Amino acid sequence: MSLSFLDLANPDDLSSAARSFLAELSEMLRHYQPQHLAAERSSVEAKSGELTVHLAHAADARFDIVVYSDPGNLSVWVGDAHHDFTPDDAPDDRRPWTAVAVDFIAEVLRGDVRVEAAFRADEIVSTRLWVHDEDTDQLVSLGYVGFLSPARFKLWQRRRVERYTVPNWDILR
Repeated sequence: MSLSFLDLANPDDLSSAARSFLAELSEMLRHYQPQHLAAERSSVEAKSGELTVHLAHAADARFDIVVYSDPGNLSVWVGDAHHDFTPDDAPDDRRPWTAVAVDFIAEVLRGDVRVEAAFRADEIVSTRLWVHDEDTDQLVSLGYVGFLSPARFKLWQRRRVERYTVPNWDILR
């Protein structure tokens, strides 16, 4: 599988955090070799110091992973939900905070992430993300995000909740 989409023409335009993230992501993808990664539809774009990474799922675009980066934040989207990572997320002095975001993407690829999205009038009003903790064999919540959209206040409309586990990307490890 070719990961040539990860090669940037001018990586010097990126912040050190974005360069670190991209290097760790490349290493993890080369190790996992996800078979459901559609490399021809995946991309990396750097503009004005910001990084956007799109990892396209081969069978279902709903499971694409999209990462937006600015100098102090990485936002990883999967399905309808996202999780933000900042320098405060560094587990210790030995690993950078960007590694935590790559670890989360690895959990997505392994099929260890569950998404809950709530809708009203076909507009998304909130999301939750869970990851599977192998030590306790339980789902651990990563948090809740509520969106301030007009549909949120249409209380007479029925609320619909979709829950799904992001499937394993058929990794080779």
